[in-house]
Amino acid sequence: MIRRKLRLEGTKGSVEVHALFSTGAEFTVIRKFIAEKISDIGPPVREKAILADGKTEIPFVGTAW
Repeated sequence: MIRRKLRLEGTKGSVEVHALFSTGAEFTVIRKFIAEKISDIGPPVREKAILADGKTEIPFVGTAW
């Protein structure tokens, strides 16, 4: 894990946060309340993710923009 202080910028402003990064992560996420401070966010997206075995499906709920 890597911990860094960084500034996130969006259409509504910016905010400084302390972030944790995993060098093996597939994606990066931020908390909803932080996203709402810096940008307008869309409605939740509901999808299914298929695990590496190619068979197991898990529900996924999130917001992407």
